[in-house]
Amino acid sequence: MQQNDPVHEEIARIRKLLESSLMHLVEERLVSLVQQYPDRQDVALLQADCLIEWSDFRRSKAIIDRWLEKEPQSLPLLKGLVRCCGGLAQPDLLLEATDRLSKIRPGHPEGLVASTDALERVGRLDDAEEVLGRLEAGTTVPVGELMRKLRIPYLRTRIKMARKDYEGAIETLKQMFVEVPEDSLASNMDSQYVECLFLLAKCSDKIGDYDTAWEASVKAHEIDGRQFNPDGYEKSLEDMKRVFSPEMAGKLARADEVDLEPLVILGNPRSGTTLLDTILGMHSEVAQGGELSAGRFVHQALPRLTDSYLQFPMNLIDVTVKDANDLGRIYGECTAGIADEQRYLSNKALSMHVQLGMLAMALPKMRVIDLHRHPLDNCVSCFTMNLLISGHSYTNSLESLGRVWVARRKMQEYWPTVLDIPFLKVHYEDMVSDQENQTRRILDFLDVPFDDACLNFHEADKTAATLSYDQVTQKMYSTSKGRWRNYEKHLGPLIDIVEPYL
Repeated sequence: MQQNDPVHEEIARIRKLLESSLMHLVEERLVSLVQQYPDRQDVALLQADCLIEWSDFRRSKAIIDRWLEKEPQSLPLLKGLVRCCGGLAQPDLLLEATDRLSKIRPGHPEGLVASTDALERVGRLDDAEEVLGRLEAGTTVPVGELMRKLRIPYLRTRIKMARKDYEGAIETLKQMFVEVPEDSLASNMDSQYVECLFLLAKCSDKIGDYDTAWEASVKAHEIDGRQFNPDGYEKSLEDMKRVFSPEMAGKLARADEVDLEPLVILGNPRSGTTLLDTILGMHSEVAQGGELSAGRFVHQALPRLTDSYLQFPMNLIDVTVKDANDLGRIYGECTAGIADEQRYLSNKALSMHVQLGMLAMALPKMRVIDLHRHPLDNCVSCFTMNLLISGHSYTNSLESLGRVWVARRKMQEYWPTVLDIPFLKVHYEDMVSDQENQTRRILDFLDVPFDDACLNFHEADKTAATLSYDQVTQKMYSTSKGRWRNYEKHLGPLIDIVEPYL
């Protein structure tokens, strides 16, 4: 590639915008570039990388698969394929991708790590240990410091946890923490170290050592250290309410040519959205979408379509009926091919509480299941699990965690008062304690017949691509109900904030 190639220069500009998180500018320039140069591999790889950044692994994989048909030995394409499959809820695909990569780079640590991860997820634990042993030996390619000190113990811990050997997992982690004291961390080790601390929290919780679990979680948040501005977050939701005021909501444009009937599962992280999504995905009329990125692409297209000088959400007042139809079509393009003949495609993206009004304008036939969980159980789960890896930096303090929980709850309660779309409120605790009746109630809301398969969600042949995947691969259990009491002595500030909802 020549340095003065204008396409190469534009790719570099877009990648810089991507690094700066200027997503609407990325989207605008990327769309134009892809339309002009559909036959360039470097443009296709840029598009695939952007889609991965936006968590749209399915469309990214489709692009990479197309190019791999032409160049099946391409190392950049195969590495991209591994990244895509790692983000999808299909470990078998990840195993296939890592096998292809290993044939190009035999024994390379990157492929062995991905293989170990996939083998553990599909329950082939003996095979996972064998691959991990080869990685640890480093017979083909030497293993770097980060890999040896953190990644290998992390994978070994995962395997022990899968075998329910929580004491053994804790010993592995403690040895790792001795080898890698906190004050020796290099910047490229921080995220892996934080993840290991959250694993220690989970294992300690499993054996009833709640003080150690809490201490590990606190330490993980301290090391991450990212700040969050709850004032700005609360203001952004208040701005949304001003756009969708009772006086304004009915006057905003609505699509009149979009026949899609999406199903939105509205809820907080760790509130049971994955469980509900998996239950419904067992029904013959519902395709399980998981956390779809379609709303993100609709959001990013707004400035380009409306040419508004206003920032989101105020730019929604400039949306015309034509714009709303175009936004609905964008959502349809982003989700095409996921559902077969099913009536509904679910979407449990955690940004829905912000995007719901916009999507109701573009998709007026949508239905919403509004899911709630006990605030303290919900917040304790958020604090002791690694949501930081998904960008939820508000979990770094109990105050910001509580304030975000309350703000999201208020927004979820507000939407049904101003949007003319069907809503059904469901409580996680009711779903756990009375699964069959709650499932019937939800299916009645969707106007589909009852299906016994929904009661056997743990038999689904798809693994959830979220932190909740271990919950939905076993039968319904209620051990997480009231879990907050194990940590009550640490929750004073949080209890004060969420007290109106207790």
